[in-house]
Amino acid sequence: MGGSQPLTWTPGQPLKVAFFAYGSSTAWEVAMTKSAKETAAHLGIDMTVFDSNENAQTQFNQMQTALTSGKYNAWTFAPVDGSLICSVVQQAATKGIAVINQQAGVCGKDGESGDAARVPGLLSFVGGIGASASTWKAFTDYVSKDNPDPTTAVVLSGTAGVAQTISSSDAIKALHTARPDFDVLGTYATDYSSQSGYNLTQQALQQHPNVKVIISIYSGITTGARQAVKEAGLAGKVKIYDVGGDTEAVAAVRTGLQTMTVPQFPATQVRTALETLDKLNKGQIDGPVIKMNDGSTLGGPNGEPFFVTKSSAANFTAEY
Repeated sequence: MGGSQPLTWTPGQPLKVAFFAYGSSTAWEVAMTKSAKETAAHLGIDMTVFDSNENAQTQFNQMQTALTSGKYNAWTFAPVDGSLICSVVQQAATKGIAVINQQAGVCGKDGESGDAARVPGLLSFVGGIGASASTWKAFTDYVSKDNPDPTTAVVLSGTAGVAQTISSSDAIKALHTARPDFDVLGTYATDYSSQSGYNLTQQALQQHPNVKVIISIYSGITTGARQAVKEAGLAGKVKIYDVGGDTEAVAAVRTGLQTMTVPQFPATQVRTALETLDKLNKGQIDGPVIKMNDGSTLGGPNGEPFFVTKSSAANFTAEY
């Protein structure tokens, strides 16, 4: 496989998979790696996990080492920095390695959806929620419709350069451009932890006491944000929306502490990637496979996300 050429694969060969994990410090990351190990064991796949610890350079180095070793004929990964690893991923494809990228695109395709998210030469793309422009457009459309009158908002964002940060920022800017009366008072860069969410929400509430809406780009951040809102006596008065849909976010939507969450499916996502490699090796597929919505059947056919609201939360089970 090379460039935009289709993969030439001989079915029935021993699968040697390198799984380059995003990290292991968040519930999302833990759920993904746990599912990867369980799926590999179930399918009889020989898989090695490389944990980048959320460090882009570490992930790049791990990929270079794996490529040089010649031990692996299949890769799947959640990119920390899709631009940094672009060259090594393309080299892997050129050497005939079946490559599936998850969560976000690489090589400048960070916010793309559908087949546009797959780099030519790579076997598949599985993901989209949290990183794709289409998810965040749908998210901001929902928030806008849920707040039709003039309102004020603050944003709890993430690390600069990360796909989720870029796509969410672009969508929120577009929302404000389309609706100047949706006034974004401030954007706060978190480290994705609940503690940073707590500290920065406290700061935001002090700086902007008239805020009516909080947008958080990840549920781990929102855990701290909800606590800060509650301590300020603003529970139920400030609407909270996020992407992530972890167990705590869904529970908060049920009780009314949070307004809406878009769930991510880390376990389904990596399971879908490994099952795709297994099907390739069984001769059941012979071309690119694109799975939006993290491989989940929830949401729309073109990658539209599923919204967990108070009416749907009772019947929804989070993956992490």
